[in-house]
Amino acid sequence: MRIFVTVGTTAFDELVEFVDTCPFFDEHEVTIQFGPSKYIPKNRKAFSFVKNIEAYYQSSDFVITHGGAGSIYKLLEMSLPICAIPNLERIDDHQLDICQHLSNKEYLLFAKDISKIPDCIQSFIDGKIELKPFKKDSFFCAKEIADYLLG
Repeated sequence: MRIFVTVGTTAFDELVEFVDTCPFFDEHEVTIQFGPSKYIPKNRKAFSFVKNIEAYYQSSDFVITHGGAGSIYKLLEMSLPICAIPNLERIDDHQLDICQHLSNKEYLLFAKDISKIPDCIQSFIDGKIELKPFKKDSFFCAKEIADYLLG
């Protein structure tokens, strides 16, 4: 399985190091986008940033992502199976809230504890967990706002 890991634009050393060193991932083709993390992967293909991250998303069978809303919603809109891990080093719990909410709706797998990521992925591979397709709703007031602004 081709697994892509993304931490977005913030450091998430704990996630990067875990995926880089966990034996579970030896059986898979893994690429890690590690952002400004201090830990630099030694065992997996990796890069800090790239202009077209969507190409990596599209070439993956599964994505492990931090709990940032931008990354999560982009991946859901692309209909990719994901396991989201909140970066609890952030100043508030918004990533935890997003991950729990979308997991409760069965749109993604959620691992609050990083050590549970392999179990989540294996359950998905084994067909024990099915994710619901995410449907993006169009913004309902776009025309009204445009008419108001253009006057």
